[in-house]
Amino acid sequence: MVNALQGNNNEIKGPFFEVKDQAGRTRATILGTNHCLPRDLKLCSAIREAFSKSDALITEQDPPQIFEGLWTQLKALPSSKYPKLGCLDLALFRKAQQEKKETLVLEQTEFFNDISDLIPDATPPTFDEQLNFALKSVNNCTQGTLEGMEAYLNESNSLYRVKPERFEVRNKIIVADRNIVQAEEIDRYLNRNPEKTPFITLGIGHLPDMSFTPGVVTLLQQKGWSVVQVK
Repeated sequence: MVNALQGNNNEIKGPFFEVKDQAGRTRATILGTNHCLPRDLKLCSAIREAFSKSDALITEQDPPQIFEGLWTQLKALPSSKYPKLGCLDLALFRKAQQEKKETLVLEQTEFFNDISDLIPDATPPTFDEQLNFALKSVNNCTQGTLEGMEAYLNESNSLYRVKPERFEVRNKIIVADRNIVQAEEIDRYLNRNPEKTPFITLGIGHLPDMSFTPGVVTLLQQKGWSVVQVK
């Protein structure tokens, strides 16, 4: 473990990883996020430095398409009920554009439009339910841990009223299949662009191994990359 992340619970510490090639050269960094976080949280110095040094930002989804609507909803929330919230992916995307970094996405937006067809029995929760659920993983971001992610995923299945016998199907569609795509795209980009050092953001649930699938960290390691968590 690289012991570089210090600070308090007002900082985002990860989970944060360095991706190194066989020569030991850092080729990319990966930040796990739950996408929606209190705006008073700041990125810790190690993450800020990695973003500053990067020459590209890679996100799992297209931030303007996926998160602009969410950002509008978050700004309208009553301050008496919720802390001020923001979209980390969208903020980093805007910062990358200001600094003229290359921006890329790992997944096609059409996938998210098809989820309702792939999991027909899922019932979307209310916005409040989704928001309160998302905030449960804030501690993972301030502490930089991946603990409890599979239990969190199974709780999300219940939140979406997925029938227990369909948990396996939903887990495959929204996690296992996407992990494979994300790892393959990252590997392809790094191999095709040896001069680049991208900063990558992924949903926190895609990073760890779960009982039904390897996470993106393991999948990249299987492709020959050294992926080391910065703690």
